[in-house]
Amino acid sequence: MSDEAEPAGIVSRFAAFVIDLALVGAGSSAAAWFVDVTGSMLLPSSSWTREVTSALAGASCATIAAVYFVGLWAIAGRTAGLLLLGLRVVPANGGARLPFARALLRFVGCILAALPLYLGFVWILFDPDRRGWHDRIAGTRVVYDPPLAARGRRVLRPPRGASVA
Repeated sequence: MSDEAEPAGIVSRFAAFVIDLALVGAGSSAAAWFVDVTGSMLLPSSSWTREVTSALAGASCATIAAVYFVGLWAIAGRTAGLLLLGLRVVPANGGARLPFARALLRFVGCILAALPLYLGFVWILFDPDRRGWHDRIAGTRVVYDPPLAARGRRVLRPPRGASVA
């Protein structure tokens, strides 16, 4: 990944985030339902057990979100939403891979950026490098980086000597 890659704009980033929220929301809803059903079958019915299953459901949703974002940023440099929109998260100081610790710091930064009425995300509009607070905290950038197929490169090549019809 080149340091000259164009920084992604807020509209592309927001659209990618909406896609990711839909995926995380679906997974979290399924997990919360599973915890609720399992808790109601295994635990006696009382207000205390209802609070416990609600806390476990909330914890499972938070865990799914953290694993999804941190894991995909660290492993692939992009989530499903970023992939669909041809974006990638990269270290601001150069390099193609985002270390796990930096991906985790970025996730925490996202939470902090959302706390004051999402001002940390709105900041992208005014930042000359199009970086939000979470990007500044973690030392990351989101850049345009379409998948290989969209760049016009052949992802799969035929074996040598094979005729291509």
